[in-house]
Amino acid sequence: PGYGFTYGAAKLLGVRWVAAYVHYPIISCDMQARVASRVASHNNASVVSRSALLTRLKLLYYHMLVSLYSASGRAADIVMANGGWTANHLRALWQCKVAVVFPPCDTRTLEALPLARPTR
Repeated sequence: PGYGFTYGAAKLLGVRWVAAYVHYPIISCDMQARVASRVASHNNASVVSRSALLTRLKLLYYHMLVSLYSASGRAADIVMANGGWTANHLRALWQCKVAVVFPPCDTRTLEALPLARPTR
């Protein structure tokens, strides 16, 4: 998540341009959908998924988090993401244009790895 909530504060302090390069959004549409479906998962403990009240409270928390995160994200003048999945979530959450800029990495070593899984 980095310092996503500081974009608006930076603007208030006189920073003229704010650029964001996001690797992973602090919250995603997928996370909200998992909680709403009341299925236990990595972001939805079984005690929450079994309880209608706790699910409602968690969704309320997520709604407030999305509102704050979206407002802060919209303070960025330029938004970049490290891939398509992140870019799509930022477009949905921040309602802005997002450029995909893949991180520079040497893939020659990865290309040499076999694609088939080893047999046991």
